[in-house]
Amino acid sequence: MPQEPLGYLDYLGEAFHASPPVKGMGPVPVNKVFLAGAFILGFANPGFWALAAALELLYLYFLSTHPAFQKYVQAKRLKIVDASRAEKINSMILSLDPASKRRLNALNANLNEITRLMNIDSDSASSFLRETKQRTLQQLSDVFLRMTFSKRVINDSLQNTDVDKIKREAKEIEMQIQKPGISEALARSHKANLEIQVRRITNIEKANENLDLVEAELKRIENQVLLIREEVAINRSPEALSSTLDRIGNTLSETEDWMSKHSDFFSKVAGSDDELPIPLPASSVSTEEAEDPGNVPPPQTPVSQ
Repeated sequence: MPQEPLGYLDYLGEAFHASPPVKGMGPVPVNKVFLAGAFILGFANPGFWALAAALELLYLYFLSTHPAFQKYVQAKRLKIVDASRAEKINSMILSLDPASKRRLNALNANLNEITRLMNIDSDSASSFLRETKQRTLQQLSDVFLRMTFSKRVINDSLQNTDVDKIKREAKEIEMQIQKPGISEALARSHKANLEIQVRRITNIEKANENLDLVEAELKRIENQVLLIREEVAINRSPEALSSTLDRIGNTLSETEDWMSKHSDFFSKVAGSDDELPIPLPASSVSTEEAEDPGNVPPPQTPVSQ
């Protein structure tokens, strides 16, 4: 799920646990050291407790509401989120079979080539345009990875299921139900088992349909990226680059709309509704290298935009 915005209690907690680095000692929990010292001194003179409480309240309020400290906390949280996303990317990529890794590498190589070609005339493009381009390409790689991972999960499920065996068992159960003189309790048990097997067959049929849907969408993305790469290589005028950006954005929008229509399916396959991270295109992988499964680049920590 998307990260919830930080509230005052989050900043207050960070202020309480703040441990600024001290030369030669590393991070030191100054606030906690102060409270421990005040607690000990309070046994000699309880006035230290009242003074420490007042200073602590003043310190927490000042630090937790200071804009610079809040920016520090936000940056710290962003690093944690990025690390979590990078870990998820690593897990997803490592779980792919060699053919899927080659396919993902080939797409990232083409996206990277689009970036290279568009950057040749970067002086004529605004920084906003370049940032928009990079962010959109990264998002396109993200949805491709998510769909490739979903395809692997479906394939694994289908490979571990013998649909013919399930159908045979269903027929055998039907024959058991039709036997003369069968008790009501036994018939009820057989009917329950039959219902389970019928639902399993339905699920398998639905899984095969979803597999075809995912594969068709993956091919559409690959073909669209190839078309964009060819167009950028032919014409890199400012008007063409702007049109290319629109084309990339439309491709991403169409894919996101497609995934939205099948959101229930993707949430069940992923096992989570968490927002997936945005993997960076494989910047050092050429199209030829993408044909070799041993050349899958090590997943990188996403860079916040």
